[in-house]
Amino acid sequence: GLVTDGILVMKKADLPVYVVRADYSKRSYLKSVHSLISNNKFEHLSVVLNGVKTGKGSYGYGYGYGYYED
Repeated sequence: GLVTDGILVMKKADLPVYVVRADYSKRSYLKSVHSLISNNKFEHLSVVLNGVKTGKGSYGYGYGYGYYED
């Protein structure tokens, strides 16, 4: 989970990054992103989903992006 020190550092960063590992991190961590943004008044927060299995026979790289607004 995210501790107080992490939040303090994120407030000083130009673009805070929240990393969640698939099949490892608790789902509640990802579900709490909205409250993390609103409680700490982050204008921008990037979420990285790490460790996603792409399936058998898959090869290559990919990326995606999205926007979230209240």
